Amino acid sequence: MGDERFRSNLDMLILEADLTARPDCTSGLSIAVGDPMERVFLCAGPYFALERWCAGTAEPMRHSEVLGRAEMFPLPAAWDEVEVAGPADVLLGYLPDLDRDVRGPLLAAGYPPPLLRRFLAS
Repeated sequence: MGDERFRSNLDMLILEADLTARPDCTSGLSIAVGDPMERVFLCAGPYFALERWCAGTAEPMRHSEVLGRAEMFPLPAAWDEVEVAGPADVLLGYLPDLDRDVRGPLLAAGYPPPLLRRFLAS
């Protein structure tokens, strides 16, 4: 009886699935912050923002831990300074002030307001 109910529920779920609906994907909005460092806004909303900072080899970000390929190290928000010698990508998740942390830098970099309205989650 349980297997029959499971199959029935699964069949209904498959019938209701809309496989044509796809989210709008973006590679993010990037700002050059040094040579060769880049700040990429991946997503931003009132409760969470995610950025990827791409560090090259000429101008390292500050951090003292040695990491291998695809390894991670969570950084406490209370640290004042971190150095990362590139090449490396660093993901930063935080609670943003959208105007100060996201809109301001992107507008200053030349991104038009209509694009920012589409990019920023409400």
